Amino acid sequence: MRLFKSLLPVCLFLVALVAVPLAAQNLEIHYIDVGWGGSVFVKGPTGITVLLEGGNTGTGTAYVVPYLKSIGVQPANGLDYIIGGWATSQILMWRSGNLLQFPGQADVSGDPRKNVPAGYYFNPAVFSVPQPYTPRTNPYYYDGLRGPTFWQLDSTLVKYFRITERVKFELRMEFYNTPNVFIPSDPDVTIGSGTMGRSTWVAGGNYGREIQFNGRIHF
Repeated sequence: MRLFKSLLPVCLFLVALVAVPLAAQNLEIHYIDVGWGGSVFVKGPTGITVLLEGGNTGTGTAYVVPYLKSIGVQPANGLDYIIGGWATSQILMWRSGNLLQFPGQADVSGDPRKNVPAGYYFNPAVFSVPQPYTPRTNPYYYDGLRGPTFWQLDSTLVKYFRITERVKFELRMEFYNTPNVFIPSDPDVTIGSGTMGRSTWVAGGNYGREIQFNGRIHF
């Protein structure tokens, strides 16, 4: 059964491709059932045509070409764009900030979560160094007082090149910390420190973008 449905990723691709507002234009998106795998035909508001994938070997002539002819598109006349042989995967890691703990003894004159200066994660002015031998009364942590949120996006992009009917070459590109995001470390919680309340380093596990390439032959 051949289906017609809207696919958000293809819509976004077409917006970037034709650069026109979709609200006032006609956009056709056809999903062609080719058995294992899939094929998507897009016709933009300006008449531009895009074919995304065509299924396995042989399904193009068996399924895709007849369907395109049935909707008035003649593949023999050529398509504007044909995109195939690509695969991609993403890994998004996200976690809330660590609960900040204050192991040091201190005199506390207020709530460190209030009146936080710009560039600080809490208000260090409420903490002061106590007199020696003073019993500890300050809490080890404050509800909701956390460090920076940590997140990272890793991506893989693969392109397949068919060499023969049985042999194909795979070019794999792997990106770690794809957007090259800097994540600061937890702030300094040392009582009396000149940097108390501020982050002074990079979070553990956060590195600049790394890219690696490798190739494989499948046979």
